[in-house]
Amino acid sequence: MWSILFNQERANLVDNFLKKTDQASERRVDSKTKKIAPEVEWVLRQRDAFLNELEKPALIAEEQIWRELSRANQK
Repeated sequence: MWSILFNQERANLVDNFLKKTDQASERRVDSKTKKIAPEVEWVLRQRDAFLNELEKPALIAEEQIWRELSRANQK
């Protein structure tokens, strides 16, 4: 997955994507049942999958740092 930290265009795309999914979820809650419309659930699942992909490099780096810190503490 590409990094959004060093590319303003990509950061803007991510920001727009998240705003759209937030707006979709706010508009599509049934006032009687308080349930989210199926198409909104799909959009939110897509958003969550996208965010998980963005998070993977950070999680890998964090895991690496913890391993190094643990090794340093064992010495």
